[in-house]
Amino acid sequence: MTWIVDNWQLKLLALVLSLGLFAAVAFQQNPVTTNLISAPIQYDGLSPSQSIFAAPSTEKVTLTGLAQNVRIAGPNNVSIHVDASRLRNGTQIVIGRPRVAVPSVGTLEDQIPFTITVDDRASVTVQVEARINYAEGWKPVTDKIVVTPSRLTIVGAASELKDFKAFVAPAAPIGVSSADIPSLPIQLEKNGRPATIPTDTTPATTVDSTLNASLHVEAQKPNQTRRVPLLETPTGTPAAGYRITAITIDPLFIDVSGAVDVLTNINSVALPPISVDGQSATITRTVRVNTLPANITSSVSTVSVTITIQQNPALQPSPSPTR
Repeated sequence: MTWIVDNWQLKLLALVLSLGLFAAVAFQQNPVTTNLISAPIQYDGLSPSQSIFAAPSTEKVTLTGLAQNVRIAGPNNVSIHVDASRLRNGTQIVIGRPRVAVPSVGTLEDQIPFTITVDDRASVTVQVEARINYAEGWKPVTDKIVVTPSRLTIVGAASELKDFKAFVAPAAPIGVSSADIPSLPIQLEKNGRPATIPTDTTPATTVDSTLNASLHVEAQKPNQTRRVPLLETPTGTPAAGYRITAITIDPLFIDVSGAVDVLTNINSVALPPISVDGQSATITRTVRVNTLPANITSSVSTVSVTITIQQNPALQPSPSPTR
C-alpha cells in the first residue's frame, strides 16, 4: 500500500486541480447569478379587528444563487413577511423579511423597510340613493321610487370608508308616469368626488352586492291653473214678440286646474244650456260648472247666469205715399 503514500503531495495537488477543473466547468454551465423580482407581501398575525392600507402590495428583492435555481424562483416561490401581531393604529414603518422556497437560493436583502397605515376594520352600511333628472313639467312621486338593492354593506378600513355615498343615476330624464330600469351601475363618491371600492387594503375591502341595481320610478305632471271665460248658449225660443237682449254670467272668468297637456286645449268652458222656451221676462239661474274634462277642476262649482228677455220694439206703419 506504499503506492498510496508515495509522492502523496503530488497526488493531492493533482486531486485539487482535478476538482478545481471540474468545478470551473460546472459553474461555467451553471454560474452563480442574481435576479431582481417583485415579491408579494404577507402580514402574519394581523388582528381581525384591524386593516392595513396605503401600503405596497409588493417589494423588490434580489435573488442570488446558481442560475438554474434562480431561474425557477419567482413570485410564487418568494414572499416578504411582516410580523403584524403587535401593530398599532396609525402610519408606521415596518420591516419585511424575505423568504425563498427554492433550495440554494437566497436574497441579498435580509430586511426591507416600508411604510403602512393601520386602522380599525369597520362595517359600513350605505344607502343607495336615486339621482334622477325629470323632463320638463314632470315631478317625482317620492314614495314610488325604489332602488334594489337599497343598501350596500362595505367592510374595510374605517377611515377609507368614512363619508362614502352610493347612488344610481339614469342617463336620460324621466318623462313618463312609470318606468323600470333593470340595470344601472351603482356609483360611489366620497366628499363629493367619484370614488371606488378601495383595492389597497389588507384584508381586502369587501362589499355585499355587485355594484349594479334596478330602479323603479314614478312621476307625474303637477296641476297648473289657467283662467278661461264661461260661455252660455240658451235653448228654445222666448214667447212671441220677445227676444233675448243680453246674457250676463257672474263670474264671467273662472280658474281651472289640471295637467298641463289637458289645459292647453281648454280656451273656454261652455255651461249647461238654459231653456228660454215661452219666457217673456228676464230670468236668473244658478248653473253648475260640470262640463269640464276629466281630471280638470274649477275654482267655483256654480255660477249665476242672467238672461235678459225684452219685448220686441213696436213696428211703426209705413206712411202712405203722397200724390
